Amino acid sequence: MIVKRLLRFALGPSFLEPEAQAEGEEADKTRNAWKENRNKAERVAKAESDILAFLGLGVKRASHTGSSDGNLGLNSIRVHLPATFYILHMAVNWPISVLRCRIQTYRIPSNVGYMDLLRSSLTPFSPRRIYSGLFCSCMLELANAMLIAPSALFPDPVTGMIYKWMTTWVTIPWNYFSLRQVIGTNGTELMPSLTFYKKVNNPEYIMDHWVEFGAMSLLSVVSELVKSSMCQAFVRNTSPSMVPLFLRDIIPSTLGDMLCIPLSTFVFRAVAQAAGMANSCKLDEGINWNLLTKALAVEWLVAWSFSEVFHWIARLYVTDDTPHNPESS
Repeated sequence: MIVKRLLRFALGPSFLEPEAQAEGEEADKTRNAWKENRNKAERVAKAESDILAFLGLGVKRASHTGSSDGNLGLNSIRVHLPATFYILHMAVNWPISVLRCRIQTYRIPSNVGYMDLLRSSLTPFSPRRIYSGLFCSCMLELANAMLIAPSALFPDPVTGMIYKWMTTWVTIPWNYFSLRQVIGTNGTELMPSLTFYKKVNNPEYIMDHWVEFGAMSLLSVVSELVKSSMCQAFVRNTSPSMVPLFLRDIIPSTLGDMLCIPLSTFVFRAVAQAAGMANSCKLDEGINWNLLTKALAVEWLVAWSFSEVFHWIARLYVTDDTPHNPESS
């Protein structure tokens, strides 16, 4: 119920069916209005795909379907990925997200304002300084996506398990390096060096830092579970054909980050403490909750704004005279 109400607020009533199937003239008017809005929303979704196709952001995905004579026919399904909006969202959201992580990690006086912190983090403006951790995080996301491949590439469960283990092992230094960059303990290097790989994969180093490595691994697992659960709840309460792919990814991911605040705060502080830049891992010591609340609100606003802007562009593209074809949506 809470998810439905949030979605109704964020997306509008045209995305969700009427909650009560009441009878009467007023109920009929409500249902008719909902059907009309739904048709408009489906045309908007079609417009979103057309806009992305016009921008050259279409990706073909092949699927096999059975034919009447028993042979397999190959159908080409076009899936549109809003790469432009992903890039813009990352460019705007990254400094805001990094600032939120550092507010979680370090002690900040109560008289410091959020805008003052944001200005100081962006000036002097240097792309390498501000976006130093973005490349590493993108590579980490790519590695996480590769974990999905074994089911299609390696039918044998043993081979698939070995592939997953190797991919996970390779991504541990990336994860650790990216986390250190986010909280400002790693400089402005774009990717981990061979020396860093050797150090992180040293059993003695791992044993000396078992708390932060264990917490980091736990955060990675819990964060993915929370985000996937949020995404499933999001899609379950909407029509998948009417929700852009990026909207189904950005908003649940932002909500997942918010729900993981206690665990991520402990992990950030543990890594910063190991680097000699924090005094304690405890959550009740030195957190400026006023600033953290503002940082979370700004991060959510950015994610919501990007989804709304894209949807607004699609609505401008659609007029009431646009033909409606449910099969094409």
